Amino acid sequence: MKQFVVTFRVNGEIHSLEFMDNINSNKPREINAKIWINDYVQNQLGIKTGVPYQIISIEQVNGNE
Repeated sequence: MKQFVVTFRVNGEIHSLEFMDNINSNKPREINAKIWINDYVQNQLGIKTGVPYQIISIEQVNGNE
């Protein structure tokens, strides 16, 4: 598993979220990041309804092979 950080904007605020992934393709990784973001928005930010967000970047954390 590799560790990634997804940076995204929701309600005008920028957030960063770490997640683990073992997929070597960008599109499935983006889908996984969206799952993590949705969970974060609902459980950490307390927003229960669909709220638009924008992914700014998905970067692998250095040192993970």
